[in-house]
Amino acid sequence: MSQVRFTNINKLFTAKNVLFSLFFFTLIVSPVWAQTVPIEPEPVPVAEETPTLPPATEPLIEEIVVTEPPAEPVPALEPVTEPAPASEEVVGTDEVDVGVDLVHYTEYRLYQKYEKREQYRKYLRYRELVSTYPWENRKAEKKVLKSLQKDNKKYRKDPSRYSYLKTRATDYTNYPSLKAEYFTVKPFAGYAGNILFDKDSYSSYQEYGTEENRLGFERYKQAIALGTVPVPEEDEEDLSVLGPEITVGIFNYLPNDLKTTSFSIKGNVPFRVLDRDGKVQATIAAGTKIRVKYLSDKKFLVYYSGTDVPIATISKEVRFSAPEEYKDSVIFDVSRPNSSFDHYRGSIRLRYYDSPEADGDRIWVINKLPLEHYVWGMGEITGTGPEQYNRVMTTIFRTYGFWKIQWSTKHAAQGFKVDATAGSQIYYGHDWEIAHDRIRTAAEVSRGTLVFYDNEVALTPYSSWTDGKTRRYENGHWGHNCKDYDKKTPSTYPWLSSVEDSYGKNPDLSTCELASRGNHMVGLSANGAVKMARDGGYDYQSILKHFYTGITLEKHY
Repeated sequence: MSQVRFTNINKLFTAKNVLFSLFFFTLIVSPVWAQTVPIEPEPVPVAEETPTLPPATEPLIEEIVVTEPPAEPVPALEPVTEPAPASEEVVGTDEVDVGVDLVHYTEYRLYQKYEKREQYRKYLRYRELVSTYPWENRKAEKKVLKSLQKDNKKYRKDPSRYSYLKTRATDYTNYPSLKAEYFTVKPFAGYAGNILFDKDSYSSYQEYGTEENRLGFERYKQAIALGTVPVPEEDEEDLSVLGPEITVGIFNYLPNDLKTTSFSIKGNVPFRVLDRDGKVQATIAAGTKIRVKYLSDKKFLVYYSGTDVPIATISKEVRFSAPEEYKDSVIFDVSRPNSSFDHYRGSIRLRYYDSPEADGDRIWVINKLPLEHYVWGMGEITGTGPEQYNRVMTTIFRTYGFWKIQWSTKHAAQGFKVDATAGSQIYYGHDWEIAHDRIRTAAEVSRGTLVFYDNEVALTPYSSWTDGKTRRYENGHWGHNCKDYDKKTPSTYPWLSSVEDSYGKNPDLSTCELASRGNHMVGLSANGAVKMARDGGYDYQSILKHFYTGITLEKHY
């Protein structure tokens, strides 16, 4: 029996406010139970809103004068990477202590990763600000300021009555500082590629940015150029191969439930128990099961299974991760209740979510792992279809996950970017990866490849069937709506155009019947993609470019 799923997705920004408009992705037919479709394509689901700007901290501004933008600053963080010319004297000293300078070189390379992380954070702030207001269009800016000033006066006069204008009043008050910040971060507009360095662990590398390390780094680089010292092994990390890390909310407990029962975990290699600040509390031997119970006041008790010997009491968040030498091979068994999907790559977190809603508190089990490993465990398909179709779908899964890493805020308070259900993308982890290894095979062929439109990652909706043609985004059958639209306005999402889909035309159901079953008919037709690969001999690049007009496929890592 088919299992129908209907989901949404947002566009990141509008012209004047930092808001998302909704995308809708639909009809996921679970690969395990479908009987009417050869392969069960599933939709890429929903995005969410971005946070509002911070509250006003400056005095009320009644008149704001639009000024010329300041000269663009040079990015503040430029790592020194060029070696001194080989003909010059070695920097800093006539005698090079190779051992000491190798340490300086290694530590300064870590500092450069911290720099790249900071550059990426500035890029994110630029992206947040660039679509908020017309900072560099003086004519448009004057109109915006006039409107903001009007709304600000209303809100200040009667905050209760005009509470919906609070954000605009705050923006008016903070406008000069926001504009100055925009021009400060604008030089980082081209640093999207630094997402590979957006790792929390890199924040600790800031301490290595000393002048002593910089000079030692330069000396060792020069010695490499002279051929007097060996070239160290490059450690650009698996991020260059496996992509940035994504956090997935796997399942959750009610706090009281974890008082009467316990969360258990063991690893196939030695692993560490850490607190939320990353401080190691204990090292656990491979194959040793430990348990966690919730005490109270957001505190967890970690103890050895079977002995009740305590290991540590930790507040708010407990982390389980393997040392660097085991990070590629570690598999955690979390003994998930009532599930056959217990094994996960990467690292595991147990995090207390303090909900603003009554009875909304939860304790989340979170899996953090590289994006490619996430795609390998994707439960949206079984991988039993044509190889080119599998490549189509793994490219879509990867693109969606990458976008969520960059922009998702829906689950920020819970501590993850996506959940493991149909609400995001179905993710079953290492167990599914092993049972359906053709998904991994397809993902490895297209590793690091993302769908782009106009130099931006393009979100990629799809549904199972069409009536012979796909729809523009504005004309989609969203919300199971049968009505056919013919809106002529410029499309918000130009790559989501209407295209012919003779391969994906359902032979039995009418347009209204298809719509009622969740087929919005926007973007990729999954059955069309299956048949294009199987019967038409199309490769995955051609299939994607057929359904998503004007896109490019780029290997991002």
